Amino acid sequence: MKRTIVDSTDKIIYEGEDANKVMDLLNAEAHEVTEEDEVKHEEILRSAKWAGKLSIKVFINLRFRGIDDWNRGVYKDVDGPLHFGNVNHLFGWGETKEEVDKYSRENMKELEYYGDKFPCEPHGGMPSTYVLTIID
Repeated sequence: MKRTIVDSTDKIIYEGEDANKVMDLLNAEAHEVTEEDEVKHEEILRSAKWAGKLSIKVFINLRFRGIDDWNRGVYKDVDGPLHFGNVNHLFGWGETKEEVDKYSRENMKELEYYGDKFPCEPHGGMPSTYVLTIID
């Protein structure tokens, strides 16, 4: 997963580890804010706290994993354990990866978070910060 902080026009401000650090600062989660952090990220922090102009996006590349026992196409995050799929559209056992990919790409809004195992009972829903891309 690649965490990215963008402004209201989707211009990338921070990516990767820098984005993680700013997230820690914004959330004050187990991160000791140093004076250097405050100086380096002062404008971003002020903007985020007072103007609400920043948003977080997590870019996730998915690769087809298979069709589960319920005939649902399942995709896995190539950089982590997360699985996603569609609980509303079932595929036949004979359908090819290409057919599942084509349908899923055309209907990305139907994908839901499944969990971190395969097969698994879907957790459902989709965090609004996730931006999914199906790759070959």
